[in-house]
Amino acid sequence: MQDVPAPYGGESPLFSIIIPLEHHRGQWELSWLGWTSQTADKSLYEIILVVPPDFKALNELKALAGGKARLEFTNSDHDIGLCAFGATKARGKYLFFTESHCRPEPDVMEATRVPTGRGSPVSRCRSAITGCPWRRPPCTRPTSSSA
Repeated sequence: MQDVPAPYGGESPLFSIIIPLEHHRGQWELSWLGWTSQTADKSLYEIILVVPPDFKALNELKALAGGKARLEFTNSDHDIGLCAFGATKARGKYLFFTESHCRPEPDVMEATRVPTGRGSPVSRCRSAITGCPWRRPPCTRPTSSSA
């Protein structure tokens, strides 16, 4: 984790969402729109798009990302290498790895941030990311009595 302040002057975020932009038939745009449409407070997370050397839509990516994500460039062209590189650039306390063809539900970051007795977040996903071949069965959201 890089312990540096956010570029907009805030504190380091709780989560770093790392998206490796490996070849997924141009589906990264839908994934990107899902991550930028989250209902959670934007200060809770940062988005890191990790770009391989042969990424074809670089101008489109730069225009779409604007100031809403960090672009990190690496020589790796495999998703594991891209994720590892992104992790070295992350500022968040927790790392959230996804794939560029997965589209998150708009409340996935809210669902992930469930306080425990000590106030730390506990991941309780409810299959909040769609379009992934490894989609897990839904988890139940905790009720106020189980949180």
